[in-house]
Amino acid sequence: MNFIRTIRGNSKSTTHHKKHHGKPIISAPKDFRHQVHTGYDAAERRFYGLPPQWEMLIQSESRPKPLIDPSKITDPIGPAHRSNKTSSSIARGHPTSQSTVDKNTSISVSRSNSLREESPIGRKQQLEVHSDASIAISRSKIETLSGRDTRRTGSISSSSTSTSRQGSSQPKGILKKPRSSHSANNGVAATLENYKKNEDVISHEQFKDAIRTITSKDDPRSRFDRFVKIAEGSTSIVTIAHDYKYDRKVAVKKMDLTKQQRRELLFNELAIMKDFHYANIVELYDSYLVGDELWLVLEYVAGGSLTDIITQTRIHEDQIATVCKYCLRALSFLHTHKIIHRDIKSDSVLLTSSGQVKLSDFGFCSQTSDEVPRRRSLVGTPYWMAPELIAREPYGSEVDIWSLGIMIIEMVDGEPPHFDKSPLEAMTNIRTDKPPHFKHQVSAILRSFARLMLVKQPESRATAYELLQHQFILKSRNHSILKPLLSVVKKSAHD
Repeated sequence: MNFIRTIRGNSKSTTHHKKHHGKPIISAPKDFRHQVHTGYDAAERRFYGLPPQWEMLIQSESRPKPLIDPSKITDPIGPAHRSNKTSSSIARGHPTSQSTVDKNTSISVSRSNSLREESPIGRKQQLEVHSDASIAISRSKIETLSGRDTRRTGSISSSSTSTSRQGSSQPKGILKKPRSSHSANNGVAATLENYKKNEDVISHEQFKDAIRTITSKDDPRSRFDRFVKIAEGSTSIVTIAHDYKYDRKVAVKKMDLTKQQRRELLFNELAIMKDFHYANIVELYDSYLVGDELWLVLEYVAGGSLTDIITQTRIHEDQIATVCKYCLRALSFLHTHKIIHRDIKSDSVLLTSSGQVKLSDFGFCSQTSDEVPRRRSLVGTPYWMAPELIAREPYGSEVDIWSLGIMIIEMVDGEPPHFDKSPLEAMTNIRTDKPPHFKHQVSAILRSFARLMLVKQPESRATAYELLQHQFILKSRNHSILKPLLSVVKKSAHD
């Protein structure tokens, strides 16, 4: 009995000892190195030394957003039949100007579907656009691939007296024919026309049916894996993925069809990128419809955007000439096939790791036709918009040339003209002021090159083909001359 008591007593004492066991002693870190130094530069008005993910969150709203005016696209009749609702000002505190935005016009500010990994850093001007500052977008009909705006075909034809000058000439030896004919796209356009005969707006399912006709039928989830999200917007996300079929890294844009403001622009982007392929345009490998998401499988451009370079370092004129040469080749190709990009800017120009220049962001492109050679839509990013586009005049591919001229100023000065003003103020100044000029000193040949683009009268503006013959382009080199610029950006990101 005493033996049993002794065992029980020892058991209790052991249990009691476990309950009061001391906490483990953790030593201080060994070989500690403080490698991240974060701070705020008051002169530059930006943070430095932040992790890339933090940079993306802080700077995601620092770039101007493309602007869409759906009323100019969908309005087939006169102002008397428009809605009497008065739209809110785009920029808080800046009343809408009659010269730039009609007071009865519904305007929305929207992002194009960019391939860029993250927003650029170091921009001084924060865009004064707020989600509560614009009223809901008006619903619109599908703008067919042929370029015909079915609700106002008559108004365009009657108001347009000139045709694009781009179709008559093209650079020799640099253009390629589309890989496939337009028969498939014309069929899609006809399908959309049939949908619209007895309906004011096609349904979501009907739009999906139209998209389904030009996308692959396979399930992409069996072909791609290792998805890593690199960017996210209100209507889409961009991921990097591994393509098992070709053992390569690709960019996959997943766009929610239920959240698209302008579905016809999404359709245009897919159809045009599917049919037109060029060395200096981001390649569309494939497309899929997965539930309510449209997946675009695109060439992965690892070097980043031209904006990242502009905000980090000064670009020499031979490098500017090189960027312009490849951009002009891409534009000449597009304009020859009657396609207007409508959102040319440094954000839309990507560079591969070897320095190759790729034009991207076709979310606002439009294709004209012999029947409708001009457009009227107020689409683009304010600071890069051409005067005739802001003035609501019929326009053609000349608007891309103006935007490229602004991008050249951006490459020299680090930002486009009027960047210290609100979008509406900038649009007003673009329309009323003289053509902008460089703030920094440039050569006479670069000044004359840019002057040919920044002409207020679009009919006097040089074409992409003509600009490729300019003496300034002779200063261009192989794309490898741009590779050192990527090293500067990469080093800055790690500092």
